[in-house]
Amino acid sequence: MTKGEVLVLLGDPRLPDIVKRGGRFNAEDHEVVTCLREALATLNEFSFSYVDDHTLFVKTLTERRPRLVLNLCDEGFRNNSAFELHVPALLELLGLPYTGSGPACLALCARKHDVRAVALTLGIPVPDELHVRAAFEKAPTLRFPLFVKPVATDGSFGITRASIVNNIDELNAQLASIPHAESDGVLVQEWLEGTEYSVTLLDQHGTVSALPVLEVDYQSLPISCPRMLPDEAKWDPESPYWKNVRYVPARVDPRKQDELVQSSRLLFERFGCRDYARFDFREDAQRQPRLIDVNPNPGWCSDGKLNLMAEWAGLSYPALLSTIIDAGLRRATTR
Repeated sequence: MTKGEVLVLLGDPRLPDIVKRGGRFNAEDHEVVTCLREALATLNEFSFSYVDDHTLFVKTLTERRPRLVLNLCDEGFRNNSAFELHVPALLELLGLPYTGSGPACLALCARKHDVRAVALTLGIPVPDELHVRAAFEKAPTLRFPLFVKPVATDGSFGITRASIVNNIDELNAQLASIPHAESDGVLVQEWLEGTEYSVTLLDQHGTVSALPVLEVDYQSLPISCPRMLPDEAKWDPESPYWKNVRYVPARVDPRKQDELVQSSRLLFERFGCRDYARFDFREDAQRQPRLIDVNPNPGWCSDGKLNLMAEWAGLSYPALLSTIIDAGLRRATTR
């Protein structure tokens, strides 16, 4: 006897996706879904069905009453990252229980300058930053080099090797290259040259705990490549970032690790994250970790950071997915 149907929501491979290489789903994206299906097929206590046709999205969800919705549609409705929060919002309206964070959490975390403001109220160190909408007539108050990125971005969209700028001409050129800069604004931050870490918090049997902390290892990256994760690191298999950047267990002392985890716990609670979330930090010149991103809907693929950290904690890919499903089911039973 099963616990009932779990409906899995995914991005639509039929539609364009500006975040991905070439603006569309590629072979590696289809392979990610294949690995997901194979992993879920081992969870015999559930019956899974999949929804990836967004033209039928609303109709399907309205007609089906699954036991739980496994929301893995991190691309957003119609593969529009601005509509990522609309997916759980629709599920809320339809009264369907689902995994992951709610629409309010996703909306707030998508605006990176708002994330920074909340972190400051919690006493969590963040980079110095300016939120701008137009080119600079004179050099900003921040010291070069600087890092330029969109206010709201997903999958490193809008982040390239040229995002690190060394003078006002490079800064203004990069500002001009970012879509919707005049309406949404652009973030200009101090460039943090230190070690980069990721912390994932996972709800395991009702207790939110930290998975082993991850460190981004750039040692094998060609010296000509800036030490960062641009869009090509996630979407271009031929990129040196894809081939040479490694993710390893953090080589960090226990005090600093505790600091990273505690900061992540405060953010998890304040933003109302649910089930799982990832928090990214990078050290400044004094080796002080500073928050650079909160991701309440991180990538769930088998070769991504989330699953890698789960493996270090002794959780297989199917076990990680089962843990997320169980968290959603517990919440559903207490509604």
